[in-house]
Amino acid sequence: MNVFQKVTFKTMKENRMRTGVTIVGVLLSAALFTALVSFCTSLFSYMEKTYIYRDGNYYLHVPNAGSDVLEECKQDDETVYAAAARYVGYAFIDSENEYKPYLYVAAADQTFFDIMPVHLVSGRMPENDGEILIPEHLNYNGNVVYKNGDTLSLKLGDRKSVLGEKLTQDDAWYGDGKENLEKTGNKTYQVVGIYERPEFEGYTAPGYTALTYSQQLVSKTDGYDLYLNIKNPGKLMDAYIERHQLADYSVEQNWNLLMFAGVIKFSNWSVIIYGFAVIFGILVLTGSISLIYSAFSISVSERTKQFGLLSSIGATKRQIKQSVFWEAGFVSLAGIPLGICLGLAGMGITFHFIGDKFHSLLESPYDVTLHVSLISILLAAGITLCTVFISVWIPARRAARVTAIEAIRQQNDITNQNKSVKTSRLFLKVFGLEGMLGRKYFIRSRKKYRTTIASLALSIILFLSVSSFTMYLRSVVSVSVVTSNYDLWYQMPEYQQETLNVLSNLSETKEMAYSSSDICDIVILPDDLAESQVKFQQAAGGFTDDVKDSGLAFTAYKFYLEDTAYEAFLKEQGLETKKYLNSDNPPAVVYNTGKQTLWENDSRITYQFEYFKQDVTSVLKVKAVPEKKGYNNVGGGMEIGEDGTWQYMYYYVREGEQEEYDQQGNLLNEVKIPAEYEKVQIGDLVSEAPLGVPTDRGTVLMIYPYSAAPRELGGSVTCYFKTDNHETLTAEMKKVLSNAGLPSGDLNIYDRVADDETNQNLLIIINVFSYGFIIMISLIAVANVFHTLSTNIALRKRDFAMLASIGITKKGIRNMLRYECILYGVRSLIFGIPIAFLGTLCMYVLVLQAVDAYFVIPGKSVLIAVISVFVIVFLTARFAVKRLQKENLIDALKAENI
Repeated sequence: MNVFQKVTFKTMKENRMRTGVTIVGVLLSAALFTALVSFCTSLFSYMEKTYIYRDGNYYLHVPNAGSDVLEECKQDDETVYAAAARYVGYAFIDSENEYKPYLYVAAADQTFFDIMPVHLVSGRMPENDGEILIPEHLNYNGNVVYKNGDTLSLKLGDRKSVLGEKLTQDDAWYGDGKENLEKTGNKTYQVVGIYERPEFEGYTAPGYTALTYSQQLVSKTDGYDLYLNIKNPGKLMDAYIERHQLADYSVEQNWNLLMFAGVIKFSNWSVIIYGFAVIFGILVLTGSISLIYSAFSISVSERTKQFGLLSSIGATKRQIKQSVFWEAGFVSLAGIPLGICLGLAGMGITFHFIGDKFHSLLESPYDVTLHVSLISILLAAGITLCTVFISVWIPARRAARVTAIEAIRQQNDITNQNKSVKTSRLFLKVFGLEGMLGRKYFIRSRKKYRTTIASLALSIILFLSVSSFTMYLRSVVSVSVVTSNYDLWYQMPEYQQETLNVLSNLSETKEMAYSSSDICDIVILPDDLAESQVKFQQAAGGFTDDVKDSGLAFTAYKFYLEDTAYEAFLKEQGLETKKYLNSDNPPAVVYNTGKQTLWENDSRITYQFEYFKQDVTSVLKVKAVPEKKGYNNVGGGMEIGEDGTWQYMYYYVREGEQEEYDQQGNLLNEVKIPAEYEKVQIGDLVSEAPLGVPTDRGTVLMIYPYSAAPRELGGSVTCYFKTDNHETLTAEMKKVLSNAGLPSGDLNIYDRVADDETNQNLLIIINVFSYGFIIMISLIAVANVFHTLSTNIALRKRDFAMLASIGITKKGIRNMLRYECILYGVRSLIFGIPIAFLGTLCMYVLVLQAVDAYFVIPGKSVLIAVISVFVIVFLTARFAVKRLQKENLIDALKAENI
C-alpha cells in the first residue's frame, strides 16, 4: 500500500459517517442490481423450462408436410434439429365423447420423443412400430380404458368429407353422415405406456393422439408434422421459412419459446417491453449514480485542502485522481459483496413467499427457485463496479484540476459578487434575521447548495418516475386480464328468502347480493355514442358510413338487483332514490364502461371505452322476437333493409332446415324481417357496478330494482358473494343448499376466485415486485438526501462557529436552517416535479402502444413526495445540528476542515 492509498484509507476512517453512508449506497446499488439480475435469470429459467415441458423444445411447427421438406430441413446448416411425427391413420374407438370418436395414430422418430412434451404417466416409451403410447385423457375424457400390456387391434383409415376432401387433426369432427372413414389397413399394437394429454393435440381435434415409434420416416405420400429448432431465429427465421417455402404449409411459430430468443409475437408489445426495460435500467442507474456521485463529490469537497497540500509537495494530477479512485475501490470492496448477499437473500425470501403464485400462471410442474449462476453474480458485480467508477469520474477530474493555492485558500467555496444581496422588509419580517442570513449565504455560496438541491430533485424524479413506471406496468397487465366485482355466484332455481338470509349470514360471507337478469338487443343512435366508443369502432373497422347514419346494435344485460342493495348503491353514487324506487317504470342506471382487445397484423391493443355520451336520456330497445309460423328464429343483426336504411333485422330459417353459412360466417338461407323498436329511459350513467351486477359481461349493463322485474323472468335469482376464503364459503354453501333441497353442483356454484387464480396471481406478482422496486429506489433516494444534506451542514461547522462568535444563538442557527430546509424543499420540487411528469409522459406514450389509456399523473405519489421531501430534509437537518451541538463550535474556528 503506497502513501496515497494510506492517506485515502486514513481519511475514510476519520470520516466514518460519510464512508458508512457511501458504502450503504454502493450496497443498495449492488443489492438492486443483484436482485434484478437474479430475478430475471430465475424467472427466465423457470419459464423456459415450463414452456419446453408444456409445448416442446422447438421454434417452428410445419403441419402436414411431405418427406421432401423434412429432408431439406434436416440438411440445412441452420437447423439445430428436426423432429417428425408421420401420420398413420384414424381408427374408431368406443369413445363416450361424441366429438372425439377416433384414435389418431402417429409414428414419431427419436428426436420427437426427446424434444416434444411426451410425459409418461406409467410404462415406457415405444421402441418399435409394433408398440404404442396411449394418452391419459382417452380414459378420463373418452371413458376408454387400456392398460400397459394390452393388445390393440385397429382398423386404420383416412377421414374424408362427403366431398372427398381428406381431413386432418385440425378439422373438428363433422358428424355422422358428414364424413367417412376410408379403410387403409389393419394394425396390431401392444400398449407399452400411458402419457399425459399432449399440448400438440388441439382441443377440437377429433382423435386421441396415440404414438408409435418409427426409425425410418421414408414415405413420400404420408403427411408429417415437423418440429424445427434453428440457429439465431431472431435474424434467420424469416429467411429460413421463405427458403423452404414453409408458409405454404401454414407454418406455426412457438412464440412462447421464441420469446427467450428475443422474438416477440406482437411488435407493439416488444416496443413496450424493451421500452420499460430501458426506463427501468435508467432509473436504477440514475439512482445509483446520483447517490455514489453525490458521496464522492462531497468527499472531494472535504478533501480539497488535502489535495492542495499533496499537490504542493509534488503530487501529480494523476496521483490525486488515483487517490479518489482508490477511495472508490475501498468502498466497492466493502459494499459490493454485502450488496450481492443482500440482493440474493431478498430474492430468495421473495420467491419463498410468492413462489407458489407462479404455478397457476403457466400450469407448471416446477417451482420458482432462486437461480444463481456465476455469470449473473459477476454481471451484477461488474455493473455495480462500473456504476461506482462512472460516478466517481467527474469528482476525480475536478480534484485533479484544483491548484495548490486555490485548494489551500478554498477560494472557490464562496462566490464573490460585486452587488450586495438585498432583502425586502417583508422577507425580514417573515423569516427574521436568521432567514435573511440563510438567504444571503445561499446566494453567495450557490455551489454548496446546488449539490443538495440537485440531490433532492433527483430523488423526487426517481420516486415519481418509479411510481409512474409501476402504475403503468400494473395498468398494462390489469387491463389485459378480465376482472370482476364478485368472488362467487350461486344460481338459485327458485326464490327462497329464508335460504337467502342463511347464505348472507354465513361466517365466510363478507357481502352478498342477489339479482335476476335478462338480455335484450339495443341500438345506440350515432349522436348518443361516446367518443371513446367511436374511436374503438373505428379501430375495429365497425364504424362504417351506415353506422354513422343509423347507430350501433348491442346485446345488453338487464339486471334486477335486490331493492335493499339497489338503494344502497344509489346512495353511494349520490343518485336520487325516489326517481328509481318509487316508480312502476323506473329508468335504468347504466354501467357505462367496457374494454376489448383487438389483434391486427402483429399488434395487440386493448381499448377502454364508454358506450353512451353523458347527456343520453333514452335508448332504442329491439322488441321481443315475434313468432313466424313455419320458421325458427336464429338471431338478428344490423343490416341494410329494403328501404335502403341501416336497421335491425330478425333472422328466420324454415322449420326442419339447418343454417347454412359461407366461409366468412355469414348466414345464407335466412329470411329477414325488420325489427320494431321501443324507447327505454336512461337515468344516470355510472362507472362502478354494485355487487349483484357482474362487470365481466363485456357489454352494456342496465340496472333496475328487483321489484321492477317482469313476472315472466320467474323466481330464479343469482346470488353474488364477496369473501376472504372462497373454498370454505363454497363448502358452507353446499351444506346449506343441500339442507334446503336446492342443487349445489358445479353448474350452480361458480368459484371465480379459483377460476381466475392465474390472473389474480399475475397481479399479485406484479404488485410485489413493483412495491419492492419502489422501496429500493426510495431507500437510495433517502440515503442520497441524508448523506448530501447532513454532510453539507457538517462542512459548514466553521461558518456556524463564526455566527456563534458574533452572538447568534443555537436557536437562531436552527431558525436559519429551517429557512434553508424550506428553500431546499421548494426549489427541489420546482425542478423535480416537472421533470418527473415528463418521464411519466414518456411512459404513457409507451403504454399507448398496447392500451388505449388516459394520461394519468400518480397524484398520491406526488403528495407523498411533497410531504416526504420536507420531512426528510427537516429530520436530516435536525440530526446534523444535534451532531454539531455535541462539539465546541469555537474550536472549529481553529480547524480548517471537519
